[in-house]
Amino acid sequence: MSKLDSFTRQRYIISKLQKQDCTFEELDNYLKNKSSSDHRKYDCDIRTFQRDTKEIQALFGILIKYNKRDKVYFIEEDNTDEIGHRLLETFDIYKTLNDFERASKYLHFSNRKAIGGQHIYSILTAINRVPAQKLLDRCNHHIYYCTLCFKRV
Repeated sequence: MSKLDSFTRQRYIISKLQKQDCTFEELDNYLKNKSSSDHRKYDCDIRTFQRDTKEIQALFGILIKYNKRDKVYFIEEDNTDEIGHRLLETFDIYKTLNDFERASKYLHFSNRKAIGGQHIYSILTAINRVPAQKLLDRCNHHIYYCTLCFKRV
């Protein structure tokens, strides 16, 4: 099974549990219905579901728990941070656009180049490694130097 199928299954699990608490059998039937409509294989056994709940918590901060009394799974609290929400939203948009290739008749995307988003992780890593005072000294020096250069022009 591809990572995309696994991620899609996790997204379907989240969406089902956000609507209502349900048993594993109900979740499995829901995933089987989605499998037949998407022509993919999303249904899973209980162990795969347990691994998925751990990944969902790690990726999105959504904690899925089991109520032994009612024998249902539920989302304890949707404490998804903004990054988790954006990740879910981005995946939903990606999946929608891939599923509906004919959307290109109605949606037109600009052909612009990437603006450097791929460098954010490296920049933040470098910032975290440099002590704050050194970073401020470097910034002040750079601003002073740029101001001198700007005045000369």
